[in-house]
Amino acid sequence: MGWKGYIPRPVITGSNQSQLGERKDKRKRDAKEDEWLVFGYEARLFRNDTEAQKVEEGFYRVPWNDDMTLSLDRYDIRHLSTDRAIFDTSDESHLEDDKACDEERYLDLDSEEELLFDMSDDERASFVDEEATNEDNEDNEEKEEEEQKVLTPIQKGLSNKYKTPSTMILPDTQEQAEVIENTAKAVTGAQQSNIFEIKTQVRNANNPLYAFLNKNNPLYPFYKHIAWLSQSGLGQYGDSSSEEDEDEDEDEDEEKEKEKEAEAEAEAEKVAEKVAEKVEKEEKEEEKEEESKNKVEEPEKTIVEPTASPAVQQPTVDIQTTLQKTAKGVAKAGRGLEEKIKQFHRNDPKFAFLNPWNPSNAHYQAYVDYYTSYPDAP
Repeated sequence: MGWKGYIPRPVITGSNQSQLGERKDKRKRDAKEDEWLVFGYEARLFRNDTEAQKVEEGFYRVPWNDDMTLSLDRYDIRHLSTDRAIFDTSDESHLEDDKACDEERYLDLDSEEELLFDMSDDERASFVDEEATNEDNEDNEEKEEEEQKVLTPIQKGLSNKYKTPSTMILPDTQEQAEVIENTAKAVTGAQQSNIFEIKTQVRNANNPLYAFLNKNNPLYPFYKHIAWLSQSGLGQYGDSSSEEDEDEDEDEDEEKEKEKEAEAEAEAEKVAEKVAEKVEKEEKEEEKEEESKNKVEEPEKTIVEPTASPAVQQPTVDIQTTLQKTAKGVAKAGRGLEEKIKQFHRNDPKFAFLNPWNPSNAHYQAYVDYYTSYPDAP
């Protein structure tokens, strides 16, 4: 007494060997009829005589639904029920379930290794040799099955892509393969991969496409293989098309960059046009405000418009108009506007006069000075 959670180990003698075989056969039959999905976590056993004594004396038992005549352990699930009929001992329908639970509980205690302790040296040696022979026969049968197995095109593609062993079972449908690949990559990418895997298995417990998450499923090794490749950074190991895909991606990136540059240039031109229109609009509004506010007539100013000297090349009418508008906007907004227009229209011949080496640049600078001195000039 004193070991919390201790379960006595039953002793299996030679007289119980026949019963052991019958129980194993029954477990195999039951496993085919009904599969259970069970999750468990390890627990530590520790010695605490004081707590063990309290448990034995019923210290932690509490009344069931405030019924002082019936007390249960504080963690007993029957506290959630309000039906007193569950305590009726005459109903033996639950005995089969209890028996099945006991078989699962003591599954490891019924293993064949337990028999070795009750055998003599000769019996033990004979038993080991027989088991080794059976294992060799099973291995040979598996190899023969593998040799006879023909891979489908999907399985061949997966085998070449992930370099799977010849004995590994592969999915035979594209849908199943994609589910396994996506799940493996998602699990390895999660911060808590084990918990994420358990949650995925629970959420899709009734979905046959996720049956590979069960360790007893034949596709489970393939799933773990992909998970290992993803975790080690070898997710595309053995994929012959990876280099071609990289080249295609590079070409697509170059095309996207060119498209972005073209869009940026078009956007810059639109911005420049909007700036020029805004400047003109503001000038007109200011002129109207001044005309309406100024009641006293001002003396007329003598304005001398700059003209191109004979040594300077006379621009065309279109360029002359653009030159004057640009000079007026720069005189009003500052040289920063000139730099923006020069950048946005660097390939436009209409704005070539902005370059210092252009013959019309001196004529443009004269107009800038002119509009700076006479902001109201037309």
